[in-house]
Amino acid sequence: MLLKRYFLHAAALMLSVSICTAGYASDFSGTWSSSFGELRLHQTDRVIIGDYADLGVLFGEVQGDSCASGVFTNAGRSGEFSFRVVGEGEILGRYRWTGGGGSQPWNASRVTAGVPSEFKNFTRSGGSTLHINNDNQTFSGTYGSSHGELRLRDSDLFLYGDYADVGIIAARWNGLKYEGIFTNRTLNGNQVGWLAWDADVLARNLSGGSWAIIEGGGGQWPISDFQPGSAEFQNVSIDGACAPMWPF
Repeated sequence: MLLKRYFLHAAALMLSVSICTAGYASDFSGTWSSSFGELRLHQTDRVIIGDYADLGVLFGEVQGDSCASGVFTNAGRSGEFSFRVVGEGEILGRYRWTGGGGSQPWNASRVTAGVPSEFKNFTRSGGSTLHINNDNQTFSGTYGSSHGELRLRDSDLFLYGDYADVGIIAARWNGLKYEGIFTNRTLNGNQVGWLAWDADVLARNLSGGSWAIIEGGGGQWPISDFQPGSAEFQNVSIDGACAPMWPF
């Protein structure tokens, strides 16, 4: 009987270690040394979001089997990426620019695990925003807006999602409002812009604000008709990017 209990305990321990190891291997959260500078990622709510060097931001969906794909920005340009965690803390990645063309490597090695202490590219002024764990999902849901339906979620001071069939939204709370970027893949040339949206957490009101294409025009982005829930995104994951890797 004691021998049986020993083997059951050993089996449970091995299963626990296996699960923990698998969980670590597939977690994108951390600071990475990448082909294009320091990569700072946070994994939450089946998505990864973050930024890299002083060049742009990334937002993607985790698609299982340690893989994620989505959209990145670089100044006024946007593109698509596919990242897969392999081994102990290595990312095997590819990227391509919006509009087609072949893909190129974007690999990374983990420097530190866990959520980075700050993110650097979500403010128009170039200032950093400190990370604070906060699982409140006050603004998660769908909205009507002057630029089509918004599908948004919020977590850990991030606000992220997409709109219409046009692009993605990736923003952070800067202490006063949400500030970040949006993409518009229907535009030629500059496809990336800044947004600054007002929000009242206590009233659960995300009222929108302003937008401005980088080196382009701008205007107001009013938001209304909030329907709370877990919004499903339409413009984030890239077809074929994780099966098992881009076929181009």
